[in-house]
Parts: sequence; structure tokens; C-alpha cells
Amino acid sequence: MQWDASGRFSPIWRLVRDRVERVEGVHKLAVLRANAIGDYLVSLPAIQALRAAYPAAELVLLGAGWHAGFLAGRPGPGDRCLAVPPTVGVRDDRPPAPAAEVERFFARMRAERFDLAVQLQGGGRHSNPFVRRLGARVTAGSRAPDARPWTARCPTPATSTRSTASWKWSARSGRPR
Repeated sequence: MQWDASGRFSPIWRLVRDRVERVEGVHKLAVLRANAIGDYLVSLPAIQALRAAYPAAELVLLGAGWHAGFLAGRPGPGDRCLAVPPTVGVRDDRPPAPAAEVERFFARMRAERFDLAVQLQGGGRHSNPFVRRLGARVTAGSRAPDARPWTARCPTPATSTRSTASWKWSARSGRPR
């Protein structure tokens, strides 16, 4: 949320909606957010924006091991939740998984044939390469100055909070007007 010119709060997506380019042909999308519960809760508006933009698409949350159990049977914007293996900079809650386990995970993800993969994991130094390895047709998310560019992106200004950055890139990923 941000103050608008009249002094009222307005969602960030309204501030950038005239520049939104919807990714066409999205039937399956992945969203990476594999950290703690507070991080997940802060990302919900962005995940809901993606659900609203692509209501017919299957939305797969790529989360930590606890996400699937926590979200089972609860209403929410995701259709499925898959646990990502512990990897440096993406899931630091455990020691990194063996390379063979990580490779099997990415092989399964490429077989999913995601049309769009979005990272909500931070600035992207580690999470952007992780999302690229999913093999999605289009990748998007926030990007700090030291992270590699996306096929679609929204820069993360130094003054942005993570929730503000999430609103901005979800808007640019196709939030309906």
C-alpha cells in the first residue's frame, strides 16, 4: 500500500497498472516463496494478484517443507504446494541438499512445463538462478542490482519493502486492470 495524491492509501498495482503487460498463454505458473510463515503471509497479496490475473491457470507454490501441511485444506490462491530442496540462498533452514537431489527436483520441475515462474524470495542473487532452472517459458520477479536480469522484471528499489516490491512485480506480471 502507498499514499496516493489525495492522501488515501492505494494498492501499488494501481500506480503501475497502465504499464502492465499480461503474459499470454499461461496455463501453469510457479511461485517461489520457500521461507518462514511471516514471509509467506507478506507474499499473499502478490500471490492473490497472480491468481486474479490468471484465474484458469494452475498455480503451484514452491515452498519449504512446512508449507504443504500448513496449507492443506485451507482456502488460498494456490492449487498445489511442492517443497523445494534446501539450497544456499533459497532454503537456508537446513544444510544444502545433495546435488543429485537438487538435480532430480529440477528435472521434475522442468517436466511440469511452467509457462510463468515468479520468485518472491528476495533480491534474486540466489533465487533468480533457481527460478531460471525451472525451465519456465517466462520468468519474473524482483531483481536487486547485483542479480541477473529476467525475461520480465521489476527492479527492487533500496527503499522498497518486500511487500511493496511484491505488489509492483505482481502488477507487472498481469494484474487485471
